[in-house]
Amino acid sequence: MLTAVDPEEDIIGLDIDEYLIKPISEVQLQEAAEALLARRRYDKEFREYFAAISKKAALDASMSEQERASSDAYNTLEEEVTEATDTADSTLTEMMATDAFAGSRFADISDQHL
Repeated sequence: MLTAVDPEEDIIGLDIDEYLIKPISEVQLQEAAEALLARRRYDKEFREYFAAISKKAALDASMSEQERASSDAYNTLEEEVTEATDTADSTLTEMMATDAFAGSRFADISDQHL
């Protein structure tokens, strides 16, 4: 949303991805558009990560260690979890480096949880 109105609490209920207040430069607008497009890709990668770890957690709870060790499907899932984790980690690093707003928010969260 691009607006000349300063934000108030009512923006909390709005279904928006970015709230930009005028005046805004062409460069700032371009950066915001690029960040929004990148976030669409990030969503897919993080969904894949959470899906993989959710499946693994369910199987860890329901299968014995011996069953898991002898299951080709479980071993493949473990590889998928490793790959999804690596992808999510690198995506987060990239997002923090290229999306100034997201990067500063994740840095703030990391600092609070250390």
